This record gives sequence, structure tokens and C-alpha cells, in this order.
Amino acid sequence: MNIRDITGSLFWLSVSIFVFVMSIRIGVGDFRAPGPGLFGFCSSILLGALSITLALAGLAKSKERQGIFELWRGAKWGKVLLLIISLLSYPILLPLMGFTVTTFVVMVLLFRLTGVQRLSAAVGIGLLTAAGSYVIFGIFLKIALPHGMMSYIP
Repeated sequence: MNIRDITGSLFWLSVSIFVFVMSIRIGVGDFRAPGPGLFGFCSSILLGALSITLALAGLAKSKERQGIFELWRGAKWGKVLLLIISLLSYPILLPLMGFTVTTFVVMVLLFRLTGVQRLSAAVGIGLLTAAGSYVIFGIFLKIALPHGMMSYIP
């Protein structure tokens, strides 16, 4: 039994149950006339299925019993803190800096924190991610994205 997998899967299972209930409350609709909760509903089913799969895999693994302090040994807390700060600052910076710039900066930071070794690779992937998401959401889906400081450029 792998306690890390079981603990993590129970957390994500509870998140999926919460999102499932909230999605039903705000209205799922159907595929011809989708309601605002359809995406959350489908995502919660997928997340729940994946977390149950992880729990079953964790139960099948044979591993010696670990204490709660062993679970967190070796964690790089500086990176974890920067990751949390960058994710929490994204919605704050979005109206100020605009979608494309904020997405680019946060993606470069996330890629550097999660293991991309070279800065040039992180910048390239961040640029592709920001441009690709702008093309998908801003151009194809015609979603009004915040311009931020880009709205002052003529």
C-alpha cells in the first residue's frame, strides 16, 4: 500500500465530488443546449475516475509503512512556495498586464520551477503556450481576453 497515492487520490476525489455537486447545482443542461456547469460536470467525472484509479493502484503497491513526516521529506519548499505565489498572482496580474503577457510570464516561471533546465527552452515553450492559447481563445473562440497594458499601445 502506497500512502502517498492513497492520500492524494482521496484529496482529488473529494475535489471532484465537490465540483460535481456544484456543477449540478448551477445547471448542466445537455449537449445541444449546454448549461454553465457542463464543463465542470464532465471534468469532475474524469477527475473522479482518475483519482479512483490512483487509489486502486496505491492499494495494489506493496511498500513499507511511512509516517506523515516521511511523505514530505525532500520537498523543495522554496519552489513550492514560488509555484503557489505565481498561480495565485496570475488572476491578479491578468487585468493589469493582459492575457498574453501574463500567461507568458507565468508559464516561463512555471516551466523553470518544474524542471526545464534551460531558460531558452522555457521562454520558447512559454511563448508557444501564450500564443497558442491566444489563438484558440481570442481568435477562434472569440473570447474577450483582458488586454491590460497592451490596450495603451496604438
